[in-house]
Amino acid sequence: MTEVNWFWLSFCDENAPEGSQFLGGCYVPGDNVVEAVKNAWDLGCNPGGQVAAMGPIPEGALRENVPEGNWCRLLQRQDIPDGHSIAEIEAQSETN
Repeated sequence: MTEVNWFWLSFCDENAPEGSQFLGGCYVPGDNVVEAVKNAWDLGCNPGGQVAAMGPIPEGALRENVPEGNWCRLLQRQDIPDGHSIAEIEAQSETN
């Protein structure tokens, strides 16, 4: 079975007032960033605005670090656990 790659997409509105520019983020599957952004639209977790992407993240690393209930949905700042770092997930995926 082929492992699915995931991406963390972070959305912002640079024209919004400071402190409210972050629109949310989501973990979505995709073979590349373009496909991940399209999948975010299809899944209803792309609020628009500018997007930054990190990944790919192997599904195994995502499964070990992020509750499945936080996949494929728009996460707000309060939904992201303290100390959560996409860099930590990527570093762990490199050691597995």
